[in-house]
Amino acid sequence: MSSPIDYRNESTNAAKSKTKLSKLILLASYLVIWAVAIVVFWAFAVRHEGAMGYSLVFFWIILPATTLVVSFLIGRNDYWGRGKWVFSIGFGVMYMLAEYATFSMANNLAFGKVNMPEASMVPAGAAISLVGMALGYLVFIIRRKSQRRS
Repeated sequence: MSSPIDYRNESTNAAKSKTKLSKLILLASYLVIWAVAIVVFWAFAVRHEGAMGYSLVFFWIILPATTLVVSFLIGRNDYWGRGKWVFSIGFGVMYMLAEYATFSMANNLAFGKVNMPEASMVPAGAAISLVGMALGYLVFIIRRKSQRRS
């Protein structure tokens, strides 16, 4: 027969496992959307001269919205504690790499030279992430305070 301590340990382990899975799914979903953005560029935008539409849809809507939502969820669930704020830099780098893997790479291939990534895109992606994370963390704090009052 298991003791209450064994039950509590099993319950805690299940909760930790669920949290790890949630973190993994969250980051994987961002990476899949990011990769789809790159594939769509090379499959359609370059060949069909839809670069302007691609840029508007992916760099102004889809990638920023995805960054905002994922960052919000990280903040709302307080994933990684204080370390969560470092993820904003990672999101900024991914935003820069999306531009580099599409337009800059097409330019590199067309002119036979290698241009460095535009570091100025990192703050834009990081700012979007910080806004989402701050809003999510605000929701986390409000929920935590309301739970303590109950």
